[in-house]
Amino acid sequence: MYPSPRNSPRTLPITIFLLVVLSLAIIVNPCDAFLLDWYSDDAVAKYRLSGAVCSYVERFYVDHDRIHPRQMLTEALSWTERLLPSVLVQTSESSDMVDIFTGGAKRTLSTSRIETLDDMLTLLKDSLLFIQTNRPEPNEPKPSDIEYAAINGILSDLDPHSVLFPPKEYKEFKIGTSGRFGGLGMVVGIRDMHLTVISTIEGTPAHKTGLKSGDKIMQIDNESTVNMSLFDAVNKLRGAPDTKVTLLLHRDKTAKEETIQLKREIIALPSVESQSLGEGYGYIRIRNFQEDTADDLDRQIKHLSSETGKIKGIVLDMRNNSGGLLDQAIKVSDKFLDNGIIVVTTGPGKRRREVEVAKESEDDLLTCPIIILIDSNSASGAEIVAAALKENNRAVLVGDRTFGKGTVQQLIDMADGSALKLTVAKYLTPLYRDIQTIGVSPDISLVPVIVGKKDIYLVKGNSGALRESDMEGHLYGSPGVQEEPLDTLRYLKASEEPSEGEGETEDVKPDDPYKSTDLSKDPQIQLVKRLIKSTTSSRSEEMLEDMRATLEELKKSEEERIVAALNEHGIDWSEGKSPAAPKPVATLSLNPASEKVTAGEKATVTINVTNESNGTLYRMFAISESKNPLLDKLEFPLGRIEGGTSKSYSHEVEIPKSALDRSDEFVVKFSEANGHIPKDLHGNLITEALKRPEFAYTYQITESGVDGYKPSDDGLIQRGEHIDLLVTVKNVGEGKSTKNVVTLRELSDKEVFVEKGSQEIGELAPGESKTVSLRLHVRDSIEANEFTVKLVVTDLTLGVYLTDKLTFPVLETKESPALTDMSKDLLVIRDETPVYGGRSTDSPVMNVMKKGNVFKANGWVPGWYRIKLSNDGWGWVLARDVHETDESAYGAVTPELHVQRTPPIIKMEHPPYLSNTLRTVVSGSVTDESGVKYVYIMVNNDKVYLNTPEKAGEIRKLNFKAEIPLEEGPNTVTIIARDASDLVTTRSFITSAKTALVKGVGEDYAPEIR
Repeated sequence: MYPSPRNSPRTLPITIFLLVVLSLAIIVNPCDAFLLDWYSDDAVAKYRLSGAVCSYVERFYVDHDRIHPRQMLTEALSWTERLLPSVLVQTSESSDMVDIFTGGAKRTLSTSRIETLDDMLTLLKDSLLFIQTNRPEPNEPKPSDIEYAAINGILSDLDPHSVLFPPKEYKEFKIGTSGRFGGLGMVVGIRDMHLTVISTIEGTPAHKTGLKSGDKIMQIDNESTVNMSLFDAVNKLRGAPDTKVTLLLHRDKTAKEETIQLKREIIALPSVESQSLGEGYGYIRIRNFQEDTADDLDRQIKHLSSETGKIKGIVLDMRNNSGGLLDQAIKVSDKFLDNGIIVVTTGPGKRRREVEVAKESEDDLLTCPIIILIDSNSASGAEIVAAALKENNRAVLVGDRTFGKGTVQQLIDMADGSALKLTVAKYLTPLYRDIQTIGVSPDISLVPVIVGKKDIYLVKGNSGALRESDMEGHLYGSPGVQEEPLDTLRYLKASEEPSEGEGETEDVKPDDPYKSTDLSKDPQIQLVKRLIKSTTSSRSEEMLEDMRATLEELKKSEEERIVAALNEHGIDWSEGKSPAAPKPVATLSLNPASEKVTAGEKATVTINVTNESNGTLYRMFAISESKNPLLDKLEFPLGRIEGGTSKSYSHEVEIPKSALDRSDEFVVKFSEANGHIPKDLHGNLITEALKRPEFAYTYQITESGVDGYKPSDDGLIQRGEHIDLLVTVKNVGEGKSTKNVVTLRELSDKEVFVEKGSQEIGELAPGESKTVSLRLHVRDSIEANEFTVKLVVTDLTLGVYLTDKLTFPVLETKESPALTDMSKDLLVIRDETPVYGGRSTDSPVMNVMKKGNVFKANGWVPGWYRIKLSNDGWGWVLARDVHETDESAYGAVTPELHVQRTPPIIKMEHPPYLSNTLRTVVSGSVTDESGVKYVYIMVNNDKVYLNTPEKAGEIRKLNFKAEIPLEEGPNTVTIIARDASDLVTTRSFITSAKTALVKGVGEDYAPEIR
């Protein structure tokens, strides 16, 4: 939650914060002298932004007790080392020393004298300058990006909501809070690797011009959208109102390309929608709180009134509402109140800051009943509205406990275009309750029950939702007791399993702000619709009393539906008590019986319960717990078991093909209607990862004859040429690649137009090579003498990828010498003779021939012979390195491709999957023909080992061995190696430390089975 930037009497914080945001030059502080000069052209970065940020933290942060300068330095350096592979930061729990390693250099810092933020800043700047001076890659990433990372490390030690937005991210963030931007009025997405129109908004330029769902946008202002990221495409489509943009469209229905020009207009993102529920009742959904939310709410209420006459009741839906502007949440609350406290905000030191009180207005909606729908994603502003109306006895809350974010953030613009979002206050409910990490509880809890063909969930309900209390480093609220719902309604929710024969649905964004909610498919809406029609009161206490009978009817009918659905699956969920005591004995079995499963296969977990007595078991139920989400909260509804009989229930667990090596324990616990339960069961499942492919590649340039253009076939790039980039990919790994693609990204010059930027390779077995062809058009208007592009080879199933940056020189347009066709055998007279991909020694080497090799030439120009390569491309050999020969007895050969780029190979020695302590040893080696630059190890998000050899890039084999720290439970361990050509290889596995199962389903967990 953060205040609106508008100068409103309800904007928090008040005048001093507005002066900070709007008039930085007026405020005098130690950092102001640097505001206009964060970075210069000097070789050494200034790193001054961190000083400005810390100044704001010291003055305005909500809780000074959380400002720990020493820990902030540690976090800043930790975030820096995550960004920079060649940096390792080591801290000691037993001393105040911090060691920084990079580029073969070491700096040791003592944190013992850090008392203030200024002390911390001095050491941080010294550390960043040391890193910048010694790191092997001084220009990538930029110094500004390094400082952004370090600052966010500082802020992460405060709370998860205090962050620094770099300029590009801040621009997008502001659109979310204002709800308005200059654009065309359409929703776009990436479909089949093309930028595609998903929907248009009525009345906007896109709609008026006739853009339709499914239209592919091939160019934006003459710039190709092939492989353009969605973020970049959206930024290019947006712009200042009244500016024009030209789009090249491809329409499937006509198979034609069409160029259209549109003028941008102000596009409003609606935050409020409404629908009639019939009989005078209305539905209003608030998606978030942006600058026009309160005004939009007024419009929607008037619209409902015009449709239904007098409004008899409102269902206010704030599910999945993550908050927004504080003043808008206050205004929305005030719409339904004529008196009483709305919210209380407190600043640093917990002193009272401001009390917001409802004010009576003739437009207030005061007399009709209100039900507010909430869930675990209702946060911040949504919680303010829910608590205000609940505690002022104005509305009944239905749904699930809210997120529990009770803090207020202030946006502070920085001089370099970035922005600081800082937690400056906490808010309390009208009854002065602190909801931080606790949330707002519903009056009536809604718990979904799913009964499907594959899975049955009787107790999962809303469990597993992430809330503020789950966020690392969250602020703590004042001690308080979480309110329990007054009642609970379990309801049958339709299974989300696809119907037989049902294909993939269109990939439309699920929460399209321009698409009305389909209320008929929302079971919660249908339930509260029944509830609100059972009352006419505007007071929540009276509303709950009026709803009691209807609520009991719904509970009974939904319970009957659940029991009937279970019966359809052969599960007797009847209740009862047995005069004789039953004796349940449970067993667990795994298929495969070896307890080992390969990624991509399925494992079956079966629970069997035998009743070894004459008594009857009722509603016998089991649930699993595990640190592996695939094995956690598996439900086994066994139901009624007569004496002397057995019941079993199985869960089929599908292991993703991308799963890593790991070993997971799980436990199964039981419940029964009358408390007759067997002992817990324990199991273990070992997952063996699929062998991974690894990609190496060779590339060359050939010229494409398109649109009447006659290629010169010299393998060189000149202005105006159409270029085919032939990429031959070889699988040098141990595993097969089944679904993969080669793409071009991050083209450096918009005058190079991507005509074909991606192509699937097809199945690639170990040792196998295949060639794909991508196409570029280098326009005559290009001014640069070279351009770069990132080549990415990706296995879409296993997540293995290779990236490399290619640089292509651009030559002045000139006529190439005429090629003379020929068919001659050539004898190589020099050892190690290169075969080039173009008619230049700067072209990539496609092969290296040995002295005495014979091959056939099919063309000649002065100084060069042209030959055919195994990938159907052309190769060029210097005439001085060969002689024409008639010695056909040698047998002419077609040169095989030389693999130009091969990533480093990582081999590990028996990775440990289980550890009885919080440490383990990882060892292995990295080999690479071009030389190993470094290898490092990550445990979860922490870098724990870095090995940079003294002659980095010259050593072809680098051994590593490290004792690494572990956290209790599963740890993802990743080894990353980089070679002298900057190609990177990773290897990952999961090792579990000690025995640590998920909390919440153990002895303190008693599922309510009714």
